[in-house]
Amino acid sequence: MLLNVKIFTMLEGLTPKFMSKFAGPFLIVEREFKDVYKLELLPEIKLHMTFYVSLLKPFKEDTLWPNRKQVIMPPPDLVGDHLEYEVEGIFKCRNHKRKGKNT
Repeated sequence: MLLNVKIFTMLEGLTPKFMSKFAGPFLIVEREFKDVYKLELLPEIKLHMTFYVSLLKPFKEDTLWPNRKQVIMPPPDLVGDHLEYEVEGIFKCRNHKRKGKNT
């Protein structure tokens, strides 16, 4: 199951628009009620383990392109008092012209 990240508390320096909408996949431990499931979460995720179905989405392997891997972003590193990602490289750079100004 994939879990909606809107219930996660955003750490300082993280912007929701750059994050995936769902995290996971996580294993279902048990079905507690008709619409409530208990998931096996990572120890770093400080959340209650039971979730309503509106926050869950089934995880499906990509059958159309079986060789394509789903990218799961690694968590950022805590450096000093802020979070950082390690950049492997910049593949392409593009200059935009706006009304005679290069930006």
